[in-house]
Amino acid sequence: ARRFRPAAGSGTVVFAWTTFDLLNGAGLAHVVGERGPFASALLLDGGFGWEEKERQARPAPLPAPGTGVLTAGDLLSGLHGMVGTIGTAAPHFDAVRAYGAKAVWGTTRVGYLGLPALYPGTPVEAVSPAEVAKLADAVLAAMGSSPSPRAAAPPLPPPPPLASGAGSAGEHADAATRLGALIGCYGVSGAEAPVREEILRQLPGWAHPRTDAHGNVTVALGPAAGKTRLFVAHLDEVGFRVAEILADGRLRLQARGGLLPSLWEAQAALVHGEKGPVPAVFEPRADWRTAEHRAAPRELTAAVGARSAAEAAALGIRVGSTVTMPKGMLRLGRHRVVGRSMDDRVGSTALLLALQRIDPAKLKRPLIFAWDVGEEVGLEGSAVLAKELAGVAEVHAVDTFVSADSPLESKQFAYAPLGHGAVLRAMDNASLAPREQIDAALALAARGGIPVQVGFTGGATDGIPFIAGGASMLPFSWPGRYSHSPVEVADLRDLEALVQLIVKTALAP
Repeated sequence: ARRFRPAAGSGTVVFAWTTFDLLNGAGLAHVVGERGPFASALLLDGGFGWEEKERQARPAPLPAPGTGVLTAGDLLSGLHGMVGTIGTAAPHFDAVRAYGAKAVWGTTRVGYLGLPALYPGTPVEAVSPAEVAKLADAVLAAMGSSPSPRAAAPPLPPPPPLASGAGSAGEHADAATRLGALIGCYGVSGAEAPVREEILRQLPGWAHPRTDAHGNVTVALGPAAGKTRLFVAHLDEVGFRVAEILADGRLRLQARGGLLPSLWEAQAALVHGEKGPVPAVFEPRADWRTAEHRAAPRELTAAVGARSAAEAAALGIRVGSTVTMPKGMLRLGRHRVVGRSMDDRVGSTALLLALQRIDPAKLKRPLIFAWDVGEEVGLEGSAVLAKELAGVAEVHAVDTFVSADSPLESKQFAYAPLGHGAVLRAMDNASLAPREQIDAALALAARGGIPVQVGFTGGATDGIPFIAGGASMLPFSWPGRYSHSPVEVADLRDLEALVQLIVKTALAP
């Protein structure tokens, strides 16, 4: 519209940006009734890639970006000379008629222009910017306009931060700020360095952390002699790694940790390459428009816009590069937060907050706080710690209690309501805590007025490798919704109760 130059005596041209197109076409119908009748109409339409058969809309083959502007319907005379710009006419489904618009075109000549797109109608729809410019040229040519030179595009706003601890003011400010900072760090199993660096940054000044060759972090405090008590949380999160760079530049992915691939399909992605994060998309399955089953039929792939393996490598992507999706922490009301990798950023935050409240001089026995690696892929870091920290007598793994507290789940198993306090994880797939230990923890919490629940859930924790050495083990947990998904939910009241429980236990004789 900015470049349009009307020819003398050419009549009236109406530019329209219409509403309700994806609902019932009412906006376009109103324009036709208010401004029409029109001699000709050119619709920049999203219906390409569909065709009508037996009075039903069905998907047709999708042309790829880079093949040129798409056309259908009555082409206007101004387009005939644009060789090399207009692609082959594609199957077209008349979206206006199908959605029940009241527009009556009568003798109006109606043409359609569109762009080839990857995955249209999904959250990762993609087009070629060069073809957007060609589409504008085609519109001007159709109207018989001699287009003016293209103006320089206005500067784009800066991209939003990849993650933030949003909403750290008000209630639970300290907990939300620290947790948000950890959520903002990316750390798929085997690539936990950014999370570890943030943990080290948040430690109290008196702490003397040790990082071993595997990347585990430990902080020892209290007297040198006595039975050692250990609290351990894990640094890693579920995600993917690049298993293969395909010849066409796409990436074949391998899951790291237990997750549902269907929750990641057709979402934005980040490939953590040697030159920094590379924006990408988790590609939808080939039959994404007609699929009837939720489970992904194959390993996921990611696209970074590269056209060859060499182009992908030039971006710093290698086999073994980890892949996640952009994330941030959002506040839900007064007490709750949502984001990816709450497991186990909440546990890691609880240890940091507890350390801030412990005076090492008041400890009656040796105490170790640890953050380990590789929990999601087989308790790798804690297996190393169990050998390094021989003689640990008591272990409390601080990890998620995968709760059934969500609207559609049965409450008969793993039910620990959010907002009702920390959870003593009495039993899971790998351990069963002694009743005496549970009773002692409950009594300690009662004396301190700490809200605590007792529950049974699935999975295993980083305390398991220590049991073989004779240590007693009772995991301290927080109830979490939708574990290992992009929308894990936690309650900051439970986090604060968990901190109190850790502090109270640490100071107990």
